[in-house]
Amino acid sequence: MNEAEFLQRQIALEERHLERLLEDLTLALGARFAPPIIEPFCEAASEYLEFALSRRLQRVRKLAALLSTRATTDNGAMAARAQESRRIVSHLEQAAAAASSAAAAATSHVLRCRKLLDLYSSSLLSGDATLTASLAAQLEIEDWRALAAVDADSILKERSRYAAVAATAPPGVAVLDGGG
Repeated sequence: MNEAEFLQRQIALEERHLERLLEDLTLALGARFAPPIIEPFCEAASEYLEFALSRRLQRVRKLAALLSTRATTDNGAMAARAQESRRIVSHLEQAAAAASSAAAAATSHVLRCRKLLDLYSSSLLSGDATLTASLAAQLEIEDWRALAAVDADSILKERSRYAAVAATAPPGVAVLDGGG
């Protein structure tokens, strides 16, 4: 496996963890567990969701900047992708600000999770993976390094947050995998 493949796999692992968490969170919130059971899970889940949102927003910003530098008037497809990525960044930043504000105002971890889940349930967050996948073959290793922002610290932070979610999952919701 080369470095670009490693970075792509790490991004894919983070995305799989996020997808699993969103499914599990939906299940847990729908089950209406008692607060002593659901609150620790929602606390860990909201920390993970905020971390994942930050990582995704960071990647989308870098992708938009990369596309902008590569877009030229004679490359219509790249210019269109650059414009689309700027639109996604703008929408993501607005949604993230609104969700962060709503989550901060929430009186419980459950409410905070519901606000974050609403954000992730929106179609706004689907553009990152689509844009990254469509450009995978065109990116150089330097681009992947900048875009992925993967290092030992980011891997450990993601895994420890994910493990905290798995450790606090209510009964019947513990479908999270630890490794990936």
